Formats: sequence, structure tokens, C-alpha cells
Amino acid sequence: MTDTIELDSSLRAVWRWKWMLLAGALVCSAASAGWTMLGPAKYTTSSLVSTGRVMGEELEDTYAVAQTINSPGFHAAVKVRTGDSAGAVNAEAMTGGQGRLERPTLVRITATAPTAEQASVTGQAAVDELVERHRKRFESSVASYREYEKVLAASGEPASGAADPIARRDLFE
Repeated sequence: MTDTIELDSSLRAVWRWKWMLLAGALVCSAASAGWTMLGPAKYTTSSLVSTGRVMGEELEDTYAVAQTINSPGFHAAVKVRTGDSAGAVNAEAMTGGQGRLERPTLVRITATAPTAEQASVTGQAAVDELVERHRKRFESSVASYREYEKVLAASGEPASGAADPIARRDLFE
């Protein structure tokens, strides 16, 4: 049993209807261009937020931060901050560069709105909401360093013993 495919008859049929195929492609292209041109304008703004570690302390996984920003609860909080402005927020964990592939530290927050001002307000509200949610974690991670800063500022020396030159250099850099 031999099966053969006759391409000649298929190609002849396509060639016979080539103008109809070309016209269909042109109509679809024109329709999509018109839809894009006549649709409402959308403005976007993006922010890169560094997350992950503060002074060696792990705050939160970057992927978890991006999922939090994409959650309905976060979107509702941003709407409250903007006064129910018409805008949308999206976030993604950014990777790139050697060493960052396994441990990303950046989150891109993108806000989209019908006007440039609304996009800017929505993006700023999203960043402010994220900072406010992480403020407690940040404050607890740097509390010991701030106490040490106070001791150095008050006396010029640590609480016990001679001044620590490495700590002083790190403090003043």
C-alpha cells in the first residue's frame, strides 16, 4: 500500500485563490490597525523596587512580593490610596545578570491608566503601599544597627572597649 500526497493539486488551489487570501490578510491588518488607532490611549509608568535583603537580613522573597502586588487585596489598597482612580497595577520579579538568576532582588511595578497623570498617581500609590507594608520588617531588620549608631554618635566609642574601626568605617560610609 502506497500513500502519496499530491501537492500539485493543493498548490494549484491556493494559487487560484491567492487574491482572495491576500485580500483577507489586508482586511484583517487594516481592521487591527484601526482598532489600535481608534481605541482609547493608555499610559504606563514603571518603577524598579529593590527587595530581598537589608543589611544581610532576608526580608521577603521577590517572587512573593510580585504575587502580593498582583493580588486583589493589594489592588484594592491602591484604589483606596488613589481615590478610586481608573488605573491598573502589575508586577513581576526581575532577573538578570550573573548571580541574580538564582536570587532576584528587583520587582518591576507597572501602572496603566487612561491619562498620564493617573498612571503616575497609580504607580506612586502602588510603591507607597508596598513600602508601607514592608516598613515593619525593614525597621526590625535595621534596629540593631540603629542602636549601634546611637552608641557611636553619643560617645564615639562602642559600649564596651575601644572603638571598632571597621564598624566606624561602615557607619560613616
